[in-house]
Amino acid sequence: MAAPALRGGCSLGRFEASAQSAKFCEKCGLPLHLECRACGASLTASDSICAACGTAAGGDIALAEDRREATALFADISDYTTLYARSDAEELQAMLDRFDAAMEKVVAHHGGHVLDRMGDAVMAVFGAPVAH
Repeated sequence: MAAPALRGGCSLGRFEASAQSAKFCEKCGLPLHLECRACGASLTASDSICAACGTAAGGDIALAEDRREATALFADISDYTTLYARSDAEELQAMLDRFDAAMEKVVAHHGGHVLDRMGDAVMAVFGAPVAH
């Protein structure tokens, strides 16, 4: 007998998993935390029945809450608008590529993740999805 399709998601509610073997959120990388709605026992994506109370796991899954401290970093190039007005487009793009690569390296070295790049700005987060 095949296990019923499980529904679950990451603790931030950003992703709803439907794959039987999913262990991590495909959007934010957080582990999928599943628990029995009847008794609150922890379940895995492969559980078809809660071992603690016997409730069928298919459709009876709730997300476990997860609270953690995180730090957001916003960085940009000082006086970029003036630099933009005076520079050649190819030179400016090469400088932005170097800036992005340097920011990626420094943020990763300190355990963070670059979430977005917007022109000369970089947004990074530390402490999520993996707490320090």
